[in-house]
Amino acid sequence: MDKNREGAYRILLGIEKDGDYSNLSIKEYLSKNKVPSPDLVRRLVYGVLEKEISIDYYLGFFLTKGISKLKPEVLTILRLGAYQLEYMDSIPDYAAISSSVELGKKHANGLSGLINGVLRNWQRRKKDIMIPDREKEIGKHLSVKYSIDEGIVEILLNQRGESSTETILKGIEDSIDNRPITLRVKKELDLEELIKEFEKYGYCAAKSKLSGRVLKLTSKNDDKLNHPSPTDESSGDNHNATYGLSIKRDITETTPYISGDVSIQSEESCWIADICNPEPGDRVLDLCAAPGGKTLAMAEMMGKEGEIIACDIYKHRLDLIDINANRLGIDIIKTLEVDSSNIDELERKIGDYLPPEKEVESDSQKKVSRAFDVVLVDAPCSGLGVVGKKPEIRKRIPDTEYLIGIQRKILDNGARFLAPNGRLIYSTCTIDKRENEEIIKAFLDDHACFSLDFEKELLPGIDNQDGFYVAVLKKTTNDTN
Repeated sequence: MDKNREGAYRILLGIEKDGDYSNLSIKEYLSKNKVPSPDLVRRLVYGVLEKEISIDYYLGFFLTKGISKLKPEVLTILRLGAYQLEYMDSIPDYAAISSSVELGKKHANGLSGLINGVLRNWQRRKKDIMIPDREKEIGKHLSVKYSIDEGIVEILLNQRGESSTETILKGIEDSIDNRPITLRVKKELDLEELIKEFEKYGYCAAKSKLSGRVLKLTSKNDDKLNHPSPTDESSGDNHNATYGLSIKRDITETTPYISGDVSIQSEESCWIADICNPEPGDRVLDLCAAPGGKTLAMAEMMGKEGEIIACDIYKHRLDLIDINANRLGIDIIKTLEVDSSNIDELERKIGDYLPPEKEVESDSQKKVSRAFDVVLVDAPCSGLGVVGKKPEIRKRIPDTEYLIGIQRKILDNGARFLAPNGRLIYSTCTIDKRENEEIIKAFLDDHACFSLDFEKELLPGIDNQDGFYVAVLKKTTNDTN
């Protein structure tokens, strides 16, 4: 039994049956099981997830009852085999089919013959199958072509039209094999010197055009190992994934990383922190802080002066902030486990940190602090801007109405803690306008004391970045409304 494909199968089955997160499942499996090629396991898992919608469409033509009647074990093996047949030229067809049949014999309860027949039909006939007609079914056409849920495609079509939607989807597709490792650099360091340093490790390094303190690393050679780069170490999430980078040495083993001179962070995330622009001595409230990339980036801008209260609902994610703050020698961050959408809980817990002279009466007669110069709401969102990094997102329609309710609550709550002339920053990693521009418009309609100081959207395929949104709101009076 091929251990690489066995590993990919087990990881994919867990994702299919239990909703496991791909990056965490891969990490856990590879830490417990020795496989000949971890890179191949990653490539197979991420590849199947990225192409799953397209693969399922074609598989349906070779199954009399369609894929809905298949057991998860059989469907997972068929997806794995079909991915190798269609998207991995380096693997011979016979190897893709025979390895899938072997998996079937072990895991599919006598259905290895079905697996063999379906994959051989795919090999012979798949090229003759047409995707849905563009003129008649544009949503289904783009869904199959770019392997993304039709509901997500319809959201984009309704908001942006056909041409922009396809540009965005193509941008997502193109980014998968062309994603560099991105590093945030301490502000006092010379980027040119670091570029030379990373060249010694086998990388080509270049400055980001989006953030002045980010380096983008690519391989010096053209080899493609097709595996993810190191993730943002503050997240544990696959925010910095790449599938086409030959890595000479793990970033976490380099001297600049070990010394705390660099941290793994996406350039878009660092760009948000740059826009927050806290100054030394400021008091900053980060209401959705974990896993902490933006929090730590802001702390580095402030040096050792000031304070950041980093809030999140999950303690284990706050622990990541503490761990990385310690690695970087940052001591101005205080983490706080709290539900930022609950104003009563937020006021009670943040009140423990606030000096009494900073508290004033609100219209509701509650004690509310205006002590923070900067409040960041990096809101929970649908993540449609980072589909290229998180393949699970492309397979499901988000519960947008629920998310909008949470986003509005947290933004309203953040406004209550802002000092006069302070800055309230709202950001997401989605490209759904309902979670972005429309949230800000509704907020401004309800809060006459705020004005829009800055607003920017990044779009895949158009800006050649992942999809992000940011708005900076300026508070001009001491009213909360």
